[in-house]
This record gives sequence, C-alpha cells and structure tokens, in this order.
Amino acid sequence: MISTAIRLLSLVLVLSTIFAYDEKSFHCRDPDLGGQTPSDGALRHRFVLIGGGGAGIGNFLIFYPSAYYFAMLTGRDVLVLDDSLIGEMCQILQCGFPLLSEVGAAFPNLKKEAIRGANTWAFQKHFYEGDEAQPIEDTMVRADGSKLMSGWYSQLNANLSACISRITGCEPDDVFCHDRCVFLYQMRDDSLDRCYVVLSHNV
Repeated sequence: MISTAIRLLSLVLVLSTIFAYDEKSFHCRDPDLGGQTPSDGALRHRFVLIGGGGAGIGNFLIFYPSAYYFAMLTGRDVLVLDDSLIGEMCQILQCGFPLLSEVGAAFPNLKKEAIRGANTWAFQKHFYEGDEAQPIEDTMVRADGSKLMSGWYSQLNANLSACISRITGCEPDDVFCHDRCVFLYQMRDDSLDRCYVVLSHNV
C-alpha cells in the first residue's frame, strides 16, 4: 500500500507541474479555427496582430511562427495589420487570417483599444511563474520581431509543447514541423484541411 501511495503522490506532483499555469495565462486553442468564443465571462476576445515595417517581408514572415504560437497558447485570434508588408501581400494573395479592418463590424470596440507591442522575450515572460511572471493582459498585441525565433516555448513548461503537438499533429520537440504547419495556415489552400494532411503526404 505504501508503494501505491508513493506512485499516486508522484503522479499528482507530475500533473501539477504540467498544468501549473494560471488559467489567465494559458489557453490551448487553435487560432486557425477563427471566431474565437471565450469559455466564460471572465475572458474577452483577444488578438495577436502580425505585419511589419522597416525591413523586408521575408524578415517578418520568418518571425511569424513565433507570433502564431503565442496566439495559440493564449487563446487569441490572429489578425493582419492592413498597413504592413504582410497586409499588402494578403490583399494580393489568399491569406488564412483576416485583416484588422475586416473584423471592425464584428468588434467595433477594437478601434478604442490600445495596441501593445511584444517581442519573443515578452512572450516567454508571459508564461513565467511566480514573481518573474509578466502576463500580457492587453486585448491587442502586435508581434514585434524580424528574426527567426522559432521554438521559444520549448524550454518552458511541457504543457506548451504538448498543446502545439495536439493541434498540429507534430512531435512536441519538432520545431521545424511546427513552423511548416504555421506557414500552411498563413497561405491558405482550400484543398488542404489541416497540417497533418500535408505532412502525411510528405509534401
């Protein structure tokens, strides 16, 4: 009986570590679903804005997966800034996420919201625990970055990588697979429903 009790206690400790994040910090939700619906009255619609200016479009596209996974891990929807390089691209090509101006009718109060800029370092600190935590509570977060910062979540809590693995179908530590999925979501192809469809065909 003692050995059984020890095993149960160990399991409880492991689970408490994996699911340690405060509900306000961590919400595993696929931004590709769109039409975000908060699970309770305490949560409001929140967004990650992608775009970029002052560098080449390649710089902002390579940073895009970092922003996408912050949205996924915080239950936010992804919007594209109209007056950005990616915004210009999405007015020519079929992108997977709407422009900020296109959601104005559904969320008229967004025009009144301040936009907070956040880089990868800020994304990480959002998930820190205890006194080191600096949660990002703002409704509108603009992803600021122009360098490859993929996998920023991988050295934090195992719960984050597990969330990404469940949604993408990739292995938790396969950051390259995570990135491939995100770019498929950005450049929409109606013949492909989800990331795992592409990966299963080795495209």
